[in-house]
Amino acid sequence: MRDVRFDPELFRNYMSGTVLDELLCSYKGLPKGVNYMVIGDPGVGKTTIILDLLSNIRKQSPGVRVLFISAEMDEIDLAIYVQRFPKFQDLDILFIEAGFDEDEPAHNFEKVKDVLKQGWDIVAVDSFYELQGIIKEEDLKVAALANAFELFPDAGLPVNSVSLHTMTQYIADEAHFKEVIARVPNVKRSLWIGTADIKDLYVGDRPFLGILADLISKGREVRLIHAKEPGPNFREDFDRYPVLFTGLERALCPRVHFKMIIFDCKVAYFGSANLTGAGIGMKGATTRNFEAGILTDDPALVEAAMNQFDSVWAGFKCKDCRRKQYCGDPILK
Repeated sequence: MRDVRFDPELFRNYMSGTVLDELLCSYKGLPKGVNYMVIGDPGVGKTTIILDLLSNIRKQSPGVRVLFISAEMDEIDLAIYVQRFPKFQDLDILFIEAGFDEDEPAHNFEKVKDVLKQGWDIVAVDSFYELQGIIKEEDLKVAALANAFELFPDAGLPVNSVSLHTMTQYIADEAHFKEVIARVPNVKRSLWIGTADIKDLYVGDRPFLGILADLISKGREVRLIHAKEPGPNFREDFDRYPVLFTGLERALCPRVHFKMIIFDCKVAYFGSANLTGAGIGMKGATTRNFEAGILTDDPALVEAAMNQFDSVWAGFKCKDCRRKQYCGDPILK
């Protein structure tokens, strides 16, 4: 190393002027050429901390080029942050799930690459998982063109060699909360939940029903099928959120024994865990149930789960059902 020379600027870290400078690096500040992954439960403040860090670095070093890629929240969601923290409005933000301007297509990975080519000193992605999903969707579009070219070789379509990757993972015990429930607040369009048992469930110190109320207030579609009538604690939590009375689409079917959650018609969980604290919730490791399931974005599996859910939801099974006498709130009257 005696003969190795580096540009001194490489070791001049980006400073925020806050206590984070002490945590990010032993010699203070955010180092250059380093990747950090911020991990935590939903609602603990990951996005707020990152935006605050970027804003403070910009304040300390106005010439630093900072980009925040928002793959989860749209312009309206970020507007709420700006109301609380006005300094966030001065950051350069690239919205992936853009919905404010309908002329701007969402899920355009080519646009992401073009923006990144502009050159940035610091880039923060919220979240990396959502950005991976965007890449996969773009791959699917390319694959569709490749398949069309095989069917119509004289059409002059570009040939692409694409390897499609899907996410399918085994979910056990407490991973139900960390990998499944943690996705609920980030739903963009629809959330379908099927469960046999249903009890009060908390995310941190907040009722899960409060998370559903937030989604409904943002215009997301939330459907719930359950087999049993909920208990008094669930009903008490329900009454705290008036938007659930008119916004939550609910169906009761005593024959339902499947447990599934379908996110935006793209990702599905199915397994043994009911919508309870001991099942899919955050109950302690020594008291929770032993549960198992699969979380996947495989299109064939997601479609199969949606078809089963929809067949019950639409009442297709009601006509020939021989347990109607046990159905207190029939889907088809």
